[in-house]
Amino acid sequence: LAAVILTLGGYILSTNDRYLSAFNITSVLSLVAALGFISIGQTAVLMLGGIDLSVGPLAGFLVVVGSFFLIDGKTPGVMILGFLAMAAAAAVVGLVNGSLVRFAKFTPVAATLTLFIGLQGLSFVLRDRPGGFISGDITRAIQVKLGPVPWSFIILVVISVLMELALRKTSWGRQLRAVGSNEDSARRLGIGIDRTSVGVYVTAALFVFLGAIVLLAQLGIGDPSQGLGYTLSSITAVVLGGTSLLGGRGTFVGTLFGAFLIVQVQNATVFLGLSQTYQFLFQGLLIMSAAIIYSQVRGLRREI
Repeated sequence: LAAVILTLGGYILSTNDRYLSAFNITSVLSLVAALGFISIGQTAVLMLGGIDLSVGPLAGFLVVVGSFFLIDGKTPGVMILGFLAMAAAAAVVGLVNGSLVRFAKFTPVAATLTLFIGLQGLSFVLRDRPGGFISGDITRAIQVKLGPVPWSFIILVVISVLMELALRKTSWGRQLRAVGSNEDSARRLGIGIDRTSVGVYVTAALFVFLGAIVLLAQLGIGDPSQGLGYTLSSITAVVLGGTSLLGGRGTFVGTLFGAFLIVQVQNATVFLGLSQTYQFLFQGLLIMSAAIIYSQVRGLRREI
């Protein structure tokens, strides 16, 4: 992925020298931060053997919730309450998703699709049109930079590495991989399947909360129509990063590179003067390429 990212970046730079401008670097890394946080949560769910289709509408819903609290004229206490309300709403959605899957015996697709539709509808109930301009102090605080690099991106990189270490070195990571690989075997090992599964869905939703904070600063307003695209983009980033759709195998750092590649492709269409149609075309080609490469690698490993 790193080679593809560098090659694509070099090509764009050869056609437009503004690609490496400080403004564009900041814009790209901010977009990577929002998608990256959401994709990290999606990675954990896919490693579990599930999928979370609700991440996109959840991100948009959380921005709408925040738009009632994080606006000019509100006291710091109210603004803190706004962030807490966003986090609590995310945790509740994750808990509902996990409970539907584990206790109501919904398939992950059915459970999270239910929340996908419900959250989108609830966003429009709260705001039938864009409204609630986010305070400039809040957006500036979220978008603070180290040079041209947003701190949100730096935090994403640190968290990705920490999640990777947790996956490889802690009992949580071993349990996650065990449940995703073979649930029956994991149960025989004494792993709490229900607790692990519900916990992963809650964790995924809380990562959406982090992504929604970045998205909130980018949008600057509570818009009920925003966020939907993150569902497909997050799944694409995870697959490109090398996580198996069958569960049990994956990498959070790989997901970070996958998110970077997706944003770079989107950015490339702008610099090359292509329509948004090409973004979806290129994403489809990326998914297909990743699936082919992954299947070939699995075949080679089996032969070895």
